[in-house]
Amino acid sequence: MLKSEHKVKNFAFLRAKSGSLKNETMDWTAGAVGSGFTYNKHQHALQPQRSGSYLLYLDLALRCTANELRNCSSVTVTVTVQGTGSVLECRATGAGAGVSTGTRQGLPVKCWTVVQLKPQQRLVAVMEARGNTPNWELVTVRSGMGMFLVDGQRD
Repeated sequence: MLKSEHKVKNFAFLRAKSGSLKNETMDWTAGAVGSGFTYNKHQHALQPQRSGSYLLYLDLALRCTANELRNCSSVTVTVTVQGTGSVLECRATGAGAGVSTGTRQGLPVKCWTVVQLKPQQRLVAVMEARGNTPNWELVTVRSGMGMFLVDGQRD
C-alpha cells in the first residue's frame, strides 16, 4: 500500500452540518471518511473499523450574528465526544466579542486527545450551549471532528 493510500484510509473528518447552538447530538456532513471508518448519518456516529490508538480532535469556531456588536454578549459551547464514557470535551466561548474586541468572531478552539478504540466503537458528539445562544452560531466551514489512526493494526 502506498503511503498516501494509508493516510486516506486511516483518516476521517466530519464537518458541522448546522450552525445552530442547541443542547443536542451534533449532526455532521462527511468531509472525508477513509475506508478505515464508517459514518452512520442516522445515528450521527463515527466508527473505526479496527482497534488501535487514534488521535481524535474537535475544531470549534463561533460567530456573532446580532445586528449590533453590543448584542454579542457571552455564550459558551461545550462539545463532548462520547464513546464508552466521555472521550473528549471541548469548550469554545464568545465572551462579549463585540464589546471587548470590536469583532463578531469568537476565538477558534482546537481540542485533541489520543484514545484507544475497539472496532465498531461508536463515537457521538453532544453539544451543550449556554448564554446568549440566539445571537451566536457555529461557523460550519471551520467546525468539525476528525480522527486518524496513529498506532494499531494496519493492512
